[in-house]
Amino acid sequence: MAFKSASWTKVKKAVNNRASFTQGNMSGRWVDDVDDTCWGQLPQEHKDQLKADLIVCPRYVVFSYQTPIGWAESMTDKNKWTIPNVRYSVTTTQHQSVLAFAANQFPKSINDHLPY
Repeated sequence: MAFKSASWTKVKKAVNNRASFTQGNMSGRWVDDVDDTCWGQLPQEHKDQLKADLIVCPRYVVFSYQTPIGWAESMTDKNKWTIPNVRYSVTTTQHQSVLAFAANQFPKSINDHLPY
């Protein structure tokens, strides 16, 4: 199902405010415990990174289905995001695009792009 303009706006507002949201199979919430998250299809190297990050402090995590597709450290630095450059299904790739838009994390060049 394609995201409509209102959905993009809803997700962008939630991501900017680090608020919990669910929009179809995309969701976001604060995670403060390694045992309190699903890992879905997140590759091991990124899973290890997120686990290490969660030991330091809670993270705002955005999921596509059960897979973390991006996480942010705090409310104070709105531009500090980790969005792994991983190729998933067509729908999850769309969710990655929505997250990049919502978090203002656009590629710096054509060679530094997300996998969409």
